[in-house]
Amino acid sequence: MTIFKDYKNNITVRVEPKYDELKSNPKKSLYIFSYDVFITNNSQYRIQIKRRSFIITDAFFNIEYVEGEGIVGQTPILEPGGTYNYISFCHLKTSFGSMKGYYTATDEFGNSLKIIIPEFVLAHPYSIQ
Repeated sequence: MTIFKDYKNNITVRVEPKYDELKSNPKKSLYIFSYDVFITNNSQYRIQIKRRSFIITDAFFNIEYVEGEGIVGQTPILEPGGTYNYISFCHLKTSFGSMKGYYTATDEFGNSLKIIIPEFVLAHPYSIQ
């Protein structure tokens, strides 16, 4: 589990990655990882997540960029003290790698916020880290 406290925007991001053994196929160099993300708005103002941007890196330093509107098809609104949770996944050609990135959000006054997603490790339970 990785936890990042963004003191500038007063947001906490917690990520819990998991290896999906049932969907993975190591013989075909296919490793599937899910990740459970919790975004908590610790500020006094409502925010809305508008975009996401991820960098996914495997053990061979192959990089994939993932960008787009919202999060899993939604642009969630987080009230003060509220938490938004979602589960997503990615695939790697190696048994371990990492992800990092950021969310772009706006507060209730129209100010733009950049919420950092800390780098977190994606690893098969028996891989060397």
